[in-house]
Amino acid sequence: MSLRYRQHLTAGRLLQLTVTHRPTTMAIELHLPDGTLAVRGDASVGGTPTAPFGPALERPRRERLEATPEGLAGRDLGAIEFDFDGERDLAFLTRLDPDDPFRRLRVAHPAWLAGGVNALIAQSVAIPPQRWKHAGTEVRSLRPIPPGARIRLVGRVDRLFGGGSQRFADIAAVALADGSPAMTFVCTTVYG
Repeated sequence: MSLRYRQHLTAGRLLQLTVTHRPTTMAIELHLPDGTLAVRGDASVGGTPTAPFGPALERPRRERLEATPEGLAGRDLGAIEFDFDGERDLAFLTRLDPDDPFRRLRVAHPAWLAGGVNALIAQSVAIPPQRWKHAGTEVRSLRPIPPGARIRLVGRVDRLFGGGSQRFADIAAVALADGSPAMTFVCTTVYG
């Protein structure tokens, strides 16, 4: 699934979801109540996943990277580790529709792991809070992550680019579950 954010979204905002089914993909749009497009994306099953990169650093960064092109270009973010406790970490699923498949699957939800990627970025990069905004997310699930798995998230800065008055970073991360790649992410983040 790949999403691009057109508007800054905060908790509590009312959104209207439109999903258009196509033969091999789904188109996703989220609109604000006034009709403004907030998010556009697509999702599909299959395809060739991005090859996860090797765990470049086995431990957390000791110092945070400076949020400048020189401080970020090609840098590793280190790693964070935590356990997946299905009871605790999937509690938010109770707010989903009763027929949502994730309520039955009881495997790690991509949104929960995306929170871990955010934590990795926050601990590794000194982005001022007023600057840090998400501009996009791409997630590829390689295999289900069962409860009790030990998760290691490893990240790196893949690409820096500009757009208008803002600076963006594509931050790639791989989630290893019990030592084996399970999910990959590319988070496009405004850092300056």
